[in-house]
Amino acid sequence: MAKNSVPWQAWIATSGAKYILDELKKGEDAQKWANILERLESKSFQSSQDGFWRLSGPFHGRGTKATKPTTETLNQHGASQSRTFYRPVESTSHRFVMTSDAPKVCLSTPRPLELRVSVSDTEVVKILGSGVYPLRQHTSTQIEFSTNPDTAFGSLVADLVFNTV
Repeated sequence: MAKNSVPWQAWIATSGAKYILDELKKGEDAQKWANILERLESKSFQSSQDGFWRLSGPFHGRGTKATKPTTETLNQHGASQSRTFYRPVESTSHRFVMTSDAPKVCLSTPRPLELRVSVSDTEVVKILGSGVYPLRQHTSTQIEFSTNPDTAFGSLVADLVFNTV
């Protein structure tokens, strides 16, 4: 999402079918992801021909333990909005792991779906590589970025923006 965008104001969906959510929560992350995709890719959903992706991490360097985010809640105009952010160490590399899935119909189109990653301030954070990642069936991809060595990190903010196109 882009900085200051507020999709939570557009719509909120609720359901009394809590048992379905409880079923989706069972198992390891990979199994949970597969269960969610199985429901979303059902022909009865509008999203059945969309590509889906999820992020794990961020991880510092080649480490396997994800960095914990800081979460703050803002109250504006009577509504709560939560913001999650990370404070990476300057002059280091970091990565997300993007796991994607795309129905076969999306893969056969003239222009397959892809994830594009950009950053709001390249003086603070730099994407390593092109920043363009194809969405494929059951695929994991490393999205790497580095932090600039010459910044007073506590005072600078950069947004990583992830868009499906």
